[in-house]
Amino acid sequence: MMGLKEIEQKMINRTQKLKIILDKYKLSEKDKSLWYFFALKTSTRIFDTVLEFLEEKPEMIKLLTENLKSKLEIFKTNNEDAWKKLMEEEKGVVEKL
Repeated sequence: MMGLKEIEQKMINRTQKLKIILDKYKLSEKDKSLWYFFALKTSTRIFDTVLEFLEEKPEMIKLLTENLKSKLEIFKTNNEDAWKKLMEEEKGVVEKL
């Protein structure tokens, strides 16, 4: 198991990487907040995967930001059909990568 200092440093590094990407693409404060919320609420494994993807393809930040917004709206409304549609759209995008 990692020590506290190691864990703290990993979290700082992740946050710094995310900040660099967000600042580069000049996202609004609201969109930046969404990404920090995502970082807080998602598992480390998922966040690290998304972060690695954004480091490789930072131009995808706007598409992923819109995707996050859509997911949050769907969660709020609990619309299963909208969720299925979004997952199909997501699958199509991933297949093109």
